[in-house]
Amino acid sequence: MDFSRDWQTADSNMRVEPIAGSRWNHILGRAVRRAVLGLVVLACAIVAIVQFTAAGSIVLESEYGNVQARLVIGAVYSAIGLLAVAWLWAMRGQPDTTDTRRSTLPHHREMQIIMLLEAAMLGYSLARKKNRVP
Repeated sequence: MDFSRDWQTADSNMRVEPIAGSRWNHILGRAVRRAVLGLVVLACAIVAIVQFTAAGSIVLESEYGNVQARLVIGAVYSAIGLLAVAWLWAMRGQPDTTDTRRSTLPHHREMQIIMLLEAAMLGYSLARKKNRVP
């Protein structure tokens, strides 16, 4: 039984709590949907990897034998893992680009140089005009 309906008045519909609660539910719902979609994509990727590995294993076993086929598949997965580790190692020194102020605004010194160059180019273009007003 919901007693809160008896207490609602015309001004209680504009309170912050219901509005903030509905916005929180919207954000949380979107995050849950994205997480579920991510899990589905991950599951499909794992199934695809298993299927491609099985198909590759069958083809390699018919050509080279059981042991050599497993060695080739292990070497491919090792190479992929090493590439991933090398990529992560190379990206470890990169600054975080989520701070938009730092990534979009130039430093103060650079801004001064840019303004100086713009002023010089504007003065040069104004000096070259043939139709000067006397």
